[in-house]
Amino acid sequence: MNPSSRLLSSAVLASLVASAPFAALGADDQAATIAALLKRIEELEHKVANLEHPSSTASASTSSTSSSKTDAAVQDLQQQVKVLKRQNELSTEAAAEKAQTAPVVSIGAQGFQVRSADTNFVFKLRGLVQADTRWLINNGGGTPAETFLLRRARLISEGTFFRDFDYQLVTEFGGGSATAQSPTILDANVSYRVSPALSLKAGKFKSPVGLEVLQSDRDRSFIESALPSQLIPNRDIGFQASGDFFDGRLSYAAGVFNGSSDATSANNTDIEGKKEFAGRVFSHPFATSSNEWIQGLGVGLGGSYGNAETASNLPNGGRGTYVSDSQQAWFTYKSGIAGDTTGVVTDGPHWRLSPQGYYYFRSFGVLGEYAVSDQRYRAGNGTAANPFKFAYLDNTAWQVAVSYVLTGEASSYKSVTPRHNLNPAEGNWGAFEVVARYSELDIDSAAFGTFADPTKSPHAAHAVTVGLNWYPNRIFRASVNYTLTDYDGGNGATGDKRSENLILTRFQVAF
Repeated sequence: MNPSSRLLSSAVLASLVASAPFAALGADDQAATIAALLKRIEELEHKVANLEHPSSTASASTSSTSSSKTDAAVQDLQQQVKVLKRQNELSTEAAAEKAQTAPVVSIGAQGFQVRSADTNFVFKLRGLVQADTRWLINNGGGTPAETFLLRRARLISEGTFFRDFDYQLVTEFGGGSATAQSPTILDANVSYRVSPALSLKAGKFKSPVGLEVLQSDRDRSFIESALPSQLIPNRDIGFQASGDFFDGRLSYAAGVFNGSSDATSANNTDIEGKKEFAGRVFSHPFATSSNEWIQGLGVGLGGSYGNAETASNLPNGGRGTYVSDSQQAWFTYKSGIAGDTTGVVTDGPHWRLSPQGYYYFRSFGVLGEYAVSDQRYRAGNGTAANPFKFAYLDNTAWQVAVSYVLTGEASSYKSVTPRHNLNPAEGNWGAFEVVARYSELDIDSAAFGTFADPTKSPHAAHAVTVGLNWYPNRIFRASVNYTLTDYDGGNGATGDKRSENLILTRFQVAF
């Protein structure tokens, strides 16, 4: 018995002896009681000692049992973790497999789009609506042109299949005349992107010649095109190769086409078999420069060459007809000569050349373009009384256009994107842009007399246009233009055709 136990036993016995019940017992009974109490105390002390200091055998046994139970629990938890991890992997794999096949549908400022998850297949549906008004302050001696009109209403379908193949289909529902109201196919083509340096396109699309003509109709800063665009072919049917080099700093396009007359689109067939070659190179020499003052410079050269003997596949026999912003013809070739019901037709080589360029810096932009169209024309019917007459006629035109975005957005060859959409409650009014342009078209003096009537058709036109564009958001645009067009000649023997003062407005939705 340890000292603490002895002290505890002595204290217990002393307390017992002093108690009244113990004193009443006999001597033998007192001795038996004390012996029993001491034995009980010893048993209790033994139990306490075992609890405080278990034997090595018992400790080892208990530890072994506890370790076995712990190992089993850990193994069970590890197994559960493995099962959960595999289930998660299977779920992830299933989600990834589903994502690879599930189409992605989106709709926004870029139109309606459906694409496969791997982007190998894409379908886009876009639209363009331009509702215009024309108000002539005077009628320029021609037909009054005060009117509301649906200038363009297009449904545009385009997309990608098998990653490298693209298609485009553009249907025009607006701009029809009283005799031609049915929809027109403007563009219908397919292309194959071999690499950034080579893309092949076949079908109907814009000829790669003019700077303004190649600009999207939704992106042009002015409501109507400048005079140089009237010497440039529009859409044609053919085959083209194009591509980019040096990180996009140099691009090219070259193709062979059925051939079209100035400012027109070719018909669907070419029964002559004569083809027209067209091409263009354009460079952004400083596009990757760190100097922002020169990044926005772009220069290029476009041109075409063909040989239309009778131009039977071209509208109006291939004769060029040039119109003002009000779409009134101010110059036409003779449609009939005495003894020759066919009038003037194209008959021979036709080449064009168009140096072009632009410069954009922050909110400022300037665009310039020159165009020359040299065509061999024929008049007469080949008889002794009216023999064939031929002439190579050079018609030239040029333009300079400037733009400035008043609200600080960037100016570019593309349409202005407002920094803030229209929201008067927050003081946001979209973007505002002012524009101004001068353009001129000169007719070859050799045209007058045999091929054109100088008393009816001027030999030059000069047009000044100023305008304001409002972009409340990326989709909507409202524009107003004022154009003054002066003419040299075309009014009798010595007079000038009356100037045309025209106000144009446009409300455009493009998505």
